[in-house]
Amino acid sequence: MFLFELWAKINLHPTEILGELWNWGEVLFLIQVLYTVASLKTVGPTELGAILFFGKPTIEVHSGLVFVPKFICRLQKETTLVIQKELPADPEHIFRNEDKEKVPDYFFPPIRIPFGNPGNLPEGEGYKGLVQADDKDPLNVRITAEIVIIIRVRIKKGRYITLLTSIGSLEEAMRQIQDTAVAMAFREFAKVTPAVVMKNLHLYNEMLEREIQTLVSGSKSEDESDNIDWGLSLQGAQVKLINFHRLLNTAIGNVSIASLNGKATVISADAKRQELELLGNGNANAEFAVLTKRTEGFAKMMTDLDTDPEIVIGAETARAITSSEGQKTIIAGSKGFADLIGIAASIGQAIKSPNEKEGEKL
Repeated sequence: MFLFELWAKINLHPTEILGELWNWGEVLFLIQVLYTVASLKTVGPTELGAILFFGKPTIEVHSGLVFVPKFICRLQKETTLVIQKELPADPEHIFRNEDKEKVPDYFFPPIRIPFGNPGNLPEGEGYKGLVQADDKDPLNVRITAEIVIIIRVRIKKGRYITLLTSIGSLEEAMRQIQDTAVAMAFREFAKVTPAVVMKNLHLYNEMLEREIQTLVSGSKSEDESDNIDWGLSLQGAQVKLINFHRLLNTAIGNVSIASLNGKATVISADAKRQELELLGNGNANAEFAVLTKRTEGFAKMMTDLDTDPEIVIGAETARAITSSEGQKTIIAGSKGFADLIGIAASIGQAIKSPNEKEGEKL
């Protein structure tokens, strides 16, 4: 009732300001409208937010139009989508000359891990299923290499205020997750070689996920009073790649090329050997077929002409000689002809049938 009377008095007693009469009721109403409009905020369809009353999170809000009293409250928003973070940073923000000069703003040094000695394979409950690497693997050595880790998280629905009150901000949460992931990599990878890690990468990724899940779920301490859930849901954690020095990559590439060239040489030599064998077998078979048919022809000529083998062979030899260029004449009585007849006689004796040879012996 008092407020109503006060409002009526204000409206009934206009005040002159700068030569004009002002109705204070209308002025206050106009100010209230302007204040309300200035206090309206929007939360996008893929966002969530929290209203902070003088810095203290009080109300969690979702997509739509939200009233946030101006000068008193503030709206803090974050995405509801899965957030992926590449550690230590995206490739274009990695600075590798930190030993020579200061790391520029918004750049980060790479994560370098000293790997362990060959032959080492940790034992225990958490290492079941680990497989030893091949001794001939060029990466089965003790070296220092860069690693890149990928973390994917999502803010749980209705737990944004929990995130703000337990860890402060999403950026701080990701920083602590990165510290945990790097510490795990230093601890575990220092026990084995890069070859072992790459051969068992799925097992190491499972270790990484378990360690980060323990951190964000607040189950790290046995004292439940110290365990605080961050309000984050871990969607995945994995080692994206192990980045070796350029010279090491070149050396490994040269080993692979030499190995492939050696295999190619062996394959080529084997193919050449098989080709020569097949060619030799083919020529031998062809020559054998020719000789077989020629022998059969000579035997038929002896049968049809009823003559001695040496005469047939001699005649065939003479025909072959005179069929070549530059040799069309055989002089009877010459020594060469006599030698020719002798050769023919020997060949004829060789191709006689077994029955004929048996008859001569008798």
